[in-house]
Amino acid sequence: MLISLVALVPLIAAATTQPSAACAKPAVRREWRELTAAEQTNYIDAVLCLKSQKSKLPRSAKSPSRFDDVAYTHMMALDVAHSSALFLPWHRAYLAAYESILQSECGYKGTLPYWDWTVDSQAPEKSVLWSSKAFGGDGDPSSTNLCIRSGPFKAWRSAFARRMCLARSFGGGSLDSTAVLYSPEAIYMLLSRSTTYDDFRSALEEGPHNNVHSAIGGDMALIDMSANDPVFMLHHANVDRMWALWQKMHPALAGSYGGDNADGTAADAGDVISLFNLIPSQPKRPVSAMLNTTGGAPLCYVYSNSVRAGIGAGGTANARRAAAEAAGDAITAEAARLARHAEPYELDAARGGAATPAQGDRGDGARLRCATRVAGHIAAQMRVGGAAFERARAREDAQCRFVHFVNAQFAGHRSHAALGRAGRAPAAVSAAAAAADAAAYEALAAAFERAQCG
Repeated sequence: MLISLVALVPLIAAATTQPSAACAKPAVRREWRELTAAEQTNYIDAVLCLKSQKSKLPRSAKSPSRFDDVAYTHMMALDVAHSSALFLPWHRAYLAAYESILQSECGYKGTLPYWDWTVDSQAPEKSVLWSSKAFGGDGDPSSTNLCIRSGPFKAWRSAFARRMCLARSFGGGSLDSTAVLYSPEAIYMLLSRSTTYDDFRSALEEGPHNNVHSAIGGDMALIDMSANDPVFMLHHANVDRMWALWQKMHPALAGSYGGDNADGTAADAGDVISLFNLIPSQPKRPVSAMLNTTGGAPLCYVYSNSVRAGIGAGGTANARRAAAEAAGDAITAEAARLARHAEPYELDAARGGAATPAQGDRGDGARLRCATRVAGHIAAQMRVGGAAFERARAREDAQCRFVHFVNAQFAGHRSHAALGRAGRAPAAVSAAAAAADAAAYEALAAAFERAQCG
């Protein structure tokens, strides 16, 4: 389905949705790199504060701290808020509650930051998030459980499911393995071509969402342990941002909701969300209260346009060039072949089948890589099995074909996520720059669709 570029670009670039009377001045959630060093420290300190605060859950929960209350709440929702329609609204309510607890119980003055993992997609193990001053690094391969050894959370231990250290394992396997996340171009395809809530929810949850959990590994790769890692909240804030962007892109669908609940019943916007008494004074709310981030209590926020490396240096020109190429150039035979290839993950530059760098290649600074497949055992414990698993694999294949196509058809395209831009300081994205990005991404997506139909 092609979407009018004229209609689409302003929606992508918009910094806010129309706030309700109950949300006249929405707060702005910003990307981690948009925060000053002091603001980053304030956020980390607030998270550490929660770990030191007494639990407010019933004694039967056996929770040792307020942060563990938050982790416990996610564990309680495993069978209702995953692989179901409730995934997005439940996590939106959960994040809002977490943000409120940070502010009201630990004096945090800011908003919940998000991690735009598309910026780090080509080498996520090199993200600034893993600094010892931020969230700490990878797990120690010499430790039994791959415990992290740096950063403010290195002494943390989980209280539920498994009592152990905070663990990570980038790539989902050995510490030497490397993963690739979804690029901005691939995310645009997902956002712009999903035309129902249920299609969008399943594509986002089973693809990019699970991909990040799998890539970080350790606690994040275990559904009952994932909320123990403080990075979980920044990851899910970005997932929530993706939903907000999809709602902006498709205003006629912004308030839509549907699909199936985890028990097989039809999902309804009147379904009640339970946070299992995480905030005792907060009433339970229906899904309908989570469909607009500026709809009023408890939601009154918007997201920034994120950051890009070097957006001010050629970003707009790059967008114009890509759009011109897509509009005027014939699809090459090689690009057409790759756009339709049955086994896209069997192709990469290392094996002579395509121009796309291998997933472990960190030397190619220009071209994109296919996002890493979610490991089968991780998909299974994320509740993705049977027909849903086959659907997820088909979508991963489509994403990889798109990456091969872009690399073959648009040799001059330089993604903002390309490793060759990694040395440039991140800069906040203006509305005009966001619109230019959208124009480039739409041109790439439309050309890919032409190649598949050709």
